[in-house]
Amino acid sequence: MAAQWVVTGNYLVVTVSSMRPVIIEKGTANFERIMSLLISNVPDEQLLIEIDMIEKIKACVKQAGAEGDFSIDRDTGIVEIDGVVVHDAIVDRIVEFARCNLPYLPLLNFWRNVQLNPSEESKQHLFLFLEANKMQITHDGCFVAYKGVEKNRNGDYVDCHTKTFCNNVGAVVIMDRAMVNPDRNVTCSSGLHVAAWGYVADTYQTVIEVKVNPRDVVAVPNDYNNQKMRVCRYEVVAINIGAPKDVVTKPLVDKSEEDEMRKEGIGKQKKEKQAVLENLKETEIGACVDLTGLTAGEVVEVTIALCAFCETIDTTNLANIDKKNKKSIVKKASALLIQAGYTVATF
Repeated sequence: MAAQWVVTGNYLVVTVSSMRPVIIEKGTANFERIMSLLISNVPDEQLLIEIDMIEKIKACVKQAGAEGDFSIDRDTGIVEIDGVVVHDAIVDRIVEFARCNLPYLPLLNFWRNVQLNPSEESKQHLFLFLEANKMQITHDGCFVAYKGVEKNRNGDYVDCHTKTFCNNVGAVVIMDRAMVNPDRNVTCSSGLHVAAWGYVADTYQTVIEVKVNPRDVVAVPNDYNNQKMRVCRYEVVAINIGAPKDVVTKPLVDKSEEDEMRKEGIGKQKKEKQAVLENLKETEIGACVDLTGLTAGEVVEVTIALCAFCETIDTTNLANIDKKNKKSIVKKASALLIQAGYTVATF
């Protein structure tokens, strides 16, 4: 089925295949881009790719608001947290999280931890590391890295170089930041060394999984494909033998905390949807009532509210239509709204 589209008032409304209608505001870069694609009759597959990205950005914007100042410029794609422009590597992660319907809070926590790093150069080193490796970000804004270890005669896991740092699960390993070499042009030097899985996988028989706060990153050497870094602090959270899937782990996040975050996200979405419905119910006569994206029940709710003032309009039949027959409901609702003096956008 070819894409259907219409320009109504200040918006472009596009429907591709079986996906729900997408509304794009006039005057934005997204509007110009999608309009040019529609006029050029590009294949639906290409349209879907472009629209999918717009929707992911919108999803990020909708998640913002409760946890500080977080915004995305829909025209430029620039992301700001607490008024600071976010690095491209984190922007990519925001879109990834939106695509997977994951909470955005870990990314905000991560960015704020980065800002606590006293070295501007160290922050840039960290971004190089994240761009080169798909690193897991934890809910409290830290990231997971790996390190080769060995057992000593007492059965404790220790670092392979000095054999003096205990690396058992739960250990917090610390070195004075001033003792860690910040020069990324020096490959092997003083500091606590951690790396991406790709760096340690084929080198060490026993690998530990560590949690690193971005504030504690000191340098990422400019060779080894940015897979290695020096830090001043990390926490041992797991022992891997052979591969990340073979793991004896201490959970990074309590399951109840993760469930609570998910519940909060659902609650926010419900409140946002209710706010949209309340705004629609206050639409002035002559203005456009946008029914796109509403469920059949919500269409009925909005229509009854807007037509309540008019004694000559009977909404009883609308309320009695089977809610599974959304097409009939939208058709009937549109006719009643137009009779009441509104204009209607339905696709």
